[in-house]
Amino acid sequence: MLSISIVIPAHNEQDSIRSCLRSVLAQDEMADRYEVIVVNNASTDATAEIVLHEFPEVRLINEPRKGLAIAYNRGAAEARGDIIQFVDADNLIPNDHLKKVLCEFNYDPGLIAVSGPYVYSEGDFLCELFIRAMYILVAIPSQFLLNKLLKRCLIASGNLAVKKEAFQKVKGFNEELFYGLEPDMALKLNKLGNVKFKYGLSVKSSARRMKKEGAVVVVAKHLLVNLAPSLVGKQFTKATVDIR
Repeated sequence: MLSISIVIPAHNEQDSIRSCLRSVLAQDEMADRYEVIVVNNASTDATAEIVLHEFPEVRLINEPRKGLAIAYNRGAAEARGDIIQFVDADNLIPNDHLKKVLCEFNYDPGLIAVSGPYVYSEGDFLCELFIRAMYILVAIPSQFLLNKLLKRCLIASGNLAVKKEAFQKVKGFNEELFYGLEPDMALKLNKLGNVKFKYGLSVKSSARRMKKEGAVVVVAKHLLVNLAPSLVGKQFTKATVDIR
């Protein structure tokens, strides 16, 4: 029977960590199948105190080196489960999310990783309309192109479930990357085994990055960083934009 370790990186997430953890801890009929790990990633706010005092069932790991990939990898190193489910701290997962994830792995023994999209919240109407249009007009065709022609599948790092053994074989996330984090991991996993992207495994995510950088800029960056490694063989950018 497969078990899951949920890894949540958290840098200054005092405003969102409660909601995230409540959604994670509300999984249907899964209490004995998963553990929850929050990686306090160089926070200077009350993130760690909130987790420690309000969620005693959650394992709190302190990682002083700031960086999303660093936090992902530290949490994965501490994970005890057969499958590592990465959830970003500004995400909310449905009550049946882990059940669906386990069904994917149980149905396909050759599956090493499965990912799904973000449904953005807290954005204005035009922002949400734009994102939905991009999924229909750009994201889905891009997935089809990569899956059918290049035999590669994209991932969303904050909505990714991967077998721990496979994650260890590819040596985790590249800690030098930010925007290129996802295509780099996707390329490594696709070389190792079967990877799926399921639109039925969507999670809600904050639109705060889009508010800061602009929806058009964020979508354009994600398209370029996801397609560039497959089409031209190199990363589009290693730049990081901190929104907190």
